Amino acid sequence: SEVMSDTAMSARGMAMKKKIQFVTQPPENDFVILGDYELIRKLLMLILDNAVKYTESGKSIYYYQTDRGEIVIQDEGIGMDQEAVSHIFKRFYRQGKGIERGSSGMGLAIAKEIAVRHQIEIQVESTVGTGTTFTLVFPVDKISVEN
Repeated sequence: SEVMSDTAMSARGMAMKKKIQFVTQPPENDFVILGDYELIRKLLMLILDNAVKYTESGKSIYYYQTDRGEIVIQDEGIGMDQEAVSHIFKRFYRQGKGIERGSSGMGLAIAKEIAVRHQIEIQVESTVGTGTTFTLVFPVDKISVEN
């Protein structure tokens, strides 16, 4: 919850500048994840930055943790087709408007490298015109619950 609180504060500021509603909810349990705090923070911020970048004013971004400890970042942005989803973690890949939005095409490639180092699975679901959902699934042996 500490890294989520930290990143939510930063992302909320970015979202407010674009008049995007940033919705978070505290987790029911406090999950302890073994890993490098700064790298996990960077991983989350890279995905949150993309969510803000590809979401228009007046729309929303949802950021929460499931009861299984997965972290979900869901936006109401422009979305992607399945072809684009299959390439987003490649270095220098920029989908359509990425160039216009100041994307270098490196953010999600770096996020993926951090995830691999921490054995975190990144699941992506996206629909053009509806938005994108990133779900971070942490390895069971690196997560514990504190009540």
